[in-house]
Amino acid sequence: MKNSPNLGSRADGYLRRRWTPPFRRLGPLLVGGIVVWSIASLFVGDRGLARLLELRWREEELSAELHTMKKEAENLKWQLAESGPMAVERPAREKFSMQRPGEIVYYFPRTDAPQPAVDAEEGPTPEPSER
Repeated sequence: MKNSPNLGSRADGYLRRRWTPPFRRLGPLLVGGIVVWSIASLFVGDRGLARLLELRWREEELSAELHTMKKEAENLKWQLAESGPMAVERPAREKFSMQRPGEIVYYFPRTDAPQPAVDAEEGPTPEPSER
C-alpha cells in the first residue's frame, strides 16, 4: 500500500490524527455531563419536579383546610355574638374554676350521688356488694 501513490496520501490521513489539546477533548464531555446532571436534578432531589408537584398538591390541600377553618371560625363568631358574653364566662368558671377579682366562690357537694353512711367508730360503711 505504501508504494501506491494514490493510496499513500489517503492512508496517512486515516492513520494520523491531528493533535488536539486535552481541554478540547474534555470540554464537550464536561458540558455533556453538566447537561445530564442538570436534567437529572430537575426530576430528582429537594427541588425536583416531583417535589414541586407534591408541594403544590399539599398547598391546595392546606388551602382547602384553611378555607373550611375560616368558615368555622366565622360561624363561631356569630354564635358568640348571639349568645352574649356569658357564653364565654360560664364554661371558664365551670371548667377552670375561674373567678372575678374580689369574688368569693362557694362549692357545694352534689346531691344527686348517694353519700355513704359514716359510723364514728368503724369508718365508712361498705356497700352491700363488698361484704
